[in-house]
Amino acid sequence: MTSNNEIKIDLPEKYKPKSSGISQMNFDLYIATDDDVIKKWEEFKKEFLKNRFFIPNDNSFVQIYMDSIVKDEALTISKGEKYYRARIRKNRKSFEDKDLNIPPEGITNAGRLNPKFIPYLYISNDETTVVSEVRPHLDANVVISTCEAMEDLKILDLTRMDNDDSKSNNFRKMISLLFSTPYAPDDTELEYIPTQYITELIKNKGFDGVKYRSAMNFGGENICIFSASNFDISITKEIKITGIKYDFDEKTLNED
Repeated sequence: MTSNNEIKIDLPEKYKPKSSGISQMNFDLYIATDDDVIKKWEEFKKEFLKNRFFIPNDNSFVQIYMDSIVKDEALTISKGEKYYRARIRKNRKSFEDKDLNIPPEGITNAGRLNPKFIPYLYISNDETTVVSEVRPHLDANVVISTCEAMEDLKILDLTRMDNDDSKSNNFRKMISLLFSTPYAPDDTELEYIPTQYITELIKNKGFDGVKYRSAMNFGGENICIFSASNFDISITKEIKITGIKYDFDEKTLNED
């Protein structure tokens, strides 16, 4: 019986201990705590400080953790389903539908999941989340569009198993949280590289996108789509930000 902070992950054959005197069944599962997942994640991130563009396929994080995620059943976005996308309108009188599409490849900045110059489509299933994600200022004008799926799409859902204790998916939950960690405006592009790398692994496994929790709207969810041509995008409304609410945790400072 495992505790609530343990997860079971299928261990690849090459990582199983070899012993003729002990049943191999004892090594079919690899047990890890949340702390272990975070430790492995930090070690994985440090690999990019040594080599920014290449991580060996036999890296333990990739072999053990990532392989266990992509084996799970995918979420299907059905043709005709609608999602949302937003953009702040600054010094222009109006936006056209094309302005809510992805930016051109040559000028695309690095994002949480997309490398620099390679644009992905970031959408959500609710308007509050997409507005929060663009981080509007007070009195900002935000244009919202609907994004309709033009075909069925296979999405890896990092949030689906968060409350499923029967399958011990703490690792999926931890990766979902790490994907959703807020970044400060002055963070370097290096902070994005680990999640970009994982996104490419997911893409190479045949997925059309990945779903993860919003860093800006608690309870909200985002979807990153690898090809914007899979969606028809049309502007539906414009809103003005009339108020901004901040939630915070109070920290007591040690007195001298």
